[in-house]
Amino acid sequence: MIKRAYEPLERYLQPNKVLVIYGPRRTGKTTLLGTMLSGSTLKYKLASGDDLPTQHVLSSQDFRKIIPFVEGYQLFALDEAQHVPNVGMGLKIIADQAGGRSRRGARWQAVRLRIQVVSEEAPFSAQALARRLSGQ
Repeated sequence: MIKRAYEPLERYLQPNKVLVIYGPRRTGKTTLLGTMLSGSTLKYKLASGDDLPTQHVLSSQDFRKIIPFVEGYQLFALDEAQHVPNVGMGLKIIADQAGGRSRRGARWQAVRLRIQVVSEEAPFSAQALARRLSGQ
């Protein structure tokens, strides 16, 4: 893979924040994510927005479903996020609750979050990104 100016991606990860990677189809976003995860020392969960159970959990806005989905991980990576209805709200719940207490009172560590949003639109404005993440 060609070394990119924005690598390593880890330097952009911040606790309780979402890192968005977007761009045209077939430009290496998923490959970039895979390369980052393969070298990560963080305990991570990789999910795909193509997966129906993932769509149901993240679009549910139900804390009782969303928090256990990421519980115990330091990094949550979501590929093909554009396929998850209302993905922005699900990710907001995770980011807002990261490092909090689950319904059972146990601590959980979803302290670094990352989402990949794929768009065929370029350039991609902040307003268009906000609309896409909110499902509008």
